[in-house]
Amino acid sequence: MNKALSRAILAIMIVAFLLVLSFQPNKTIILEIDGNNFSVETSAITLYQFLREENLAVREEDQISPHISSWLNDGDTVSIQQSMQVFIQVDGIEQTILTTQRKPAEFLQEANITINPEDVVLTNGQEVSADKPLSYAETYSLQIIRPSQISIVRDEKIYTVYSTAATLGQALWEQGISLLQGDILDPPPTTPLESVITQVGLESSHEFVVHSNDNWYEFRTTAKSIAEGLAENGIPLQGQDYTSPPAENPIPEDRMVSLVRVEEIITIETETIPFPIEYQPQSDLEIDNQTIVEAGQFGLAIQRLRTRLEDGEPVMHQVEDKFITKHPQPRIIGYGTMIVPRTLDTPDGSYQYWRALDMYAVSYNPTSAGGTITASGLPLRKGLVAVDPRYIPLGTRLYVPSYGEALAADTGGGVHGRIIDLGYSDDDYEHWSRNVTVYFLWPPPENIAWIIP
Repeated sequence: MNKALSRAILAIMIVAFLLVLSFQPNKTIILEIDGNNFSVETSAITLYQFLREENLAVREEDQISPHISSWLNDGDTVSIQQSMQVFIQVDGIEQTILTTQRKPAEFLQEANITINPEDVVLTNGQEVSADKPLSYAETYSLQIIRPSQISIVRDEKIYTVYSTAATLGQALWEQGISLLQGDILDPPPTTPLESVITQVGLESSHEFVVHSNDNWYEFRTTAKSIAEGLAENGIPLQGQDYTSPPAENPIPEDRMVSLVRVEEIITIETETIPFPIEYQPQSDLEIDNQTIVEAGQFGLAIQRLRTRLEDGEPVMHQVEDKFITKHPQPRIIGYGTMIVPRTLDTPDGSYQYWRALDMYAVSYNPTSAGGTITASGLPLRKGLVAVDPRYIPLGTRLYVPSYGEALAADTGGGVHGRIIDLGYSDDDYEHWSRNVTVYFLWPPPENIAWIIP
């Protein structure tokens, strides 16, 4: 057979084959794409022809079953697992993979990246489970956030926690650790978690109740002494303030402390000093008359007074200093010493006297006096009177109008100054209780009481 005949036979066979293909009946194919099934009619002979007819673009990384060169028969199932482009960011490194896997854990395994149970997985910015399949998308952004490990030393116990929080305070909150007023956290809760090296100190505060001036204050503190606890909560001891128990003591087990606020006030007070009265004789002034020689002046004293207040109530007054800024000047009263004899005409006759005093007269007798003998030894009778011997010496002769002549012969417990008791016997007793002028009969004695109050 020559070459021309061979070529003719091959051409006839190709045409016959094409004619056979053109007369193939339609087939029903089950198309499964990423778990979604579709029933498709096609006249395609091969899977490749079928994909082109359906405009299904596939990547080299896509998983296709059966093989793309396979012939298709009615009822066949074509399965396509499309690959996705995944951008991975972890540990400061970025990489991109094409994968037909659907779980983030499988993405990371293909990228040779280890994931820990504490790590946080984000896809497109949303937290997801590493073992939960994702729906198909052409691209995904996958971010792995490694948690920080911190050790918390709290009340002598150590707790290890992992967290991806921004700050230390947020990390503690995630762990159910609430910070109370007075707790001490080192470093502070606002510290970025990434800057916390290893260990965190947390000292728990305790209740602290202060009673002051009928008020109750509740605080929390980690202080070891009462003074530190008060200062830490903005009520430091000042001046002479004191507490019970004492401020240097530890906070008591019952957490109760009494605080007394002490205040000292210094005041300056002035005091008037009365002037003394001095007497001096005046020879040109008649007896029982007085005149002001010097008027006198009040003095002035200043004192510094310290008052101690405890919770606003005064508990002590103390004079710290006192001095006189102006001394008083005495008032000088001149009393008369000039004796002028005078005559008194009475129903009993004329009497010469040297002094006349207004006195209050009462009467007494042996029965009222409880005895009959006077201080001078004479029996009590009319004409004997009781006087104050400081001013009127016993033996002084007197004249009392409506009573008559009298002799100062007695004294008495109730006789003082210008009081005179007029004596009677029980038989001639008369009641006296009135003011009367008493005349001192001539001659005057050697010792005279110039001033009789």
